[in-house]
Amino acid sequence: MSREYYNTINESKAVAKESKEKAKKQKDQIFAIFRHTLRPMTPAEIWEGYGFKDKNVPITSIRRAITNLETEGLLQKTDIQKPGVYGKLNYCWIYKEK
Repeated sequence: MSREYYNTINESKAVAKESKEKAKKQKDQIFAIFRHTLRPMTPAEIWEGYGFKDKNVPITSIRRAITNLETEGLLQKTDIQKPGVYGKLNYCWIYKEK
């Protein structure tokens, strides 16, 4: 199973617990977006198009959530690429139906 949150800055247990809960909520929201739209999307599309950018959520958090969802078998990486935030091509993921 993937980790929701990586406490790389040695937060206190209480703060780390809050951060882990926040990361899980983000992951659940991202999964719901993929499951609802049923179309291939990049991390940048999720970040920009669904309010995460406006809430100052780092795009790396979106990438972490997508990677964890892929590891858990809930999303599938595609061969499709689209331009990302900095103009570089990014892969797309899609909801993996069971």
